[in-house]
Amino acid sequence: MSPIVCAGNSATMTATENNLRAKIRLDDVGKTADGRRAVAYRVELRSSTCNSIISGVATYFSNTDDAGDDSAYLPNGYAVQINAFKDKTQSGEIKMFVDVESKRPRYVYFSVTHATVISNGCVPAEGFGIGFYSKSAYKRMVSP
Repeated sequence: MSPIVCAGNSATMTATENNLRAKIRLDDVGKTADGRRAVAYRVELRSSTCNSIISGVATYFSNTDDAGDDSAYLPNGYAVQINAFKDKTQSGEIKMFVDVESKRPRYVYFSVTHATVISNGCVPAEGFGIGFYSKSAYKRMVSP
């Protein structure tokens, strides 16, 4: 499996959807006791009516997404290999599809299901999902 982030570094991406501003930070925390890859995440959600932070450590779950795909397309038209990571928190069930091909992820899809409704929170009870792309995901690669 390719690295998720450079050793000792983190990856941060932002997204905006329906007036909700979101920021995700990922840190590669190595492997769990059972040998699965683990990724620490922190997601900050903000709008004019809410503020929420969801954080935890998600562990490797699968080489594919829910549809059985092992890659995701970036806005620049290129595809990257993804892995699925899961976590259960007080905020709900977390699932992330993370670009594991790039030195630093250029894509993360983050979702929460079975969400607990937190006062002044940005996550509805039915959950939500949001896609994050790095700035480099929008740049066209130049062929040699």
